[in-house]
Amino acid sequence: MSVIENLRKPERVRRNIVIIWLCVILGVMVVYAFASGSESTASITDDAQTGYTQTGGSSGSGSDGGSGCACCGGGNQAEIKGQAIAAGDRQEVTIKVQGGYDPNTIEVKKGLPLRITFERKSTNGCDKQIVFPSLGIAKDLPDDGSLTLDIPIPDAAGQTIDFTCGMSMLSGKIVVVE
Repeated sequence: MSVIENLRKPERVRRNIVIIWLCVILGVMVVYAFASGSESTASITDDAQTGYTQTGGSSGSGSDGGSGCACCGGGNQAEIKGQAIAAGDRQEVTIKVQGGYDPNTIEVKKGLPLRITFERKSTNGCDKQIVFPSLGIAKDLPDDGSLTLDIPIPDAAGQTIDFTCGMSMLSGKIVVVE
């Protein structure tokens, strides 16, 4: 029996059609993944009013040409620095949530509690939750709304408190300084 005759058997025809369709779908997914990546441009901005300093690629979108979260485009976000501002017996910072965290690295003074407000500007599934793994905190963020949390800050400088989205695709950190 020749190869052509063997391929024409009904059970093999169905299998071959399924394999061809899977290859087509996989090819479309690969093309889409490459086409949706964007070139990042390096920039440095400093906003005296908010205290945010951004270094690196795009802010907020989280896409820097690498792979990211399928639902929100986040992941691989460039570092966006911010500082908490002293407000009486605590320090405060606001983080914008939209496919990433802006800022995603916050410097705080040691020993002074932090009031952190997450302003969510999207309805994507991935950035719906904020998680502080080391503190055992996991909270849902409202669609196009805000959530305020009080976070205890260690008394020793050099420590880091990480936070992520519920799927761990988006991340940020609080860095304790003198």
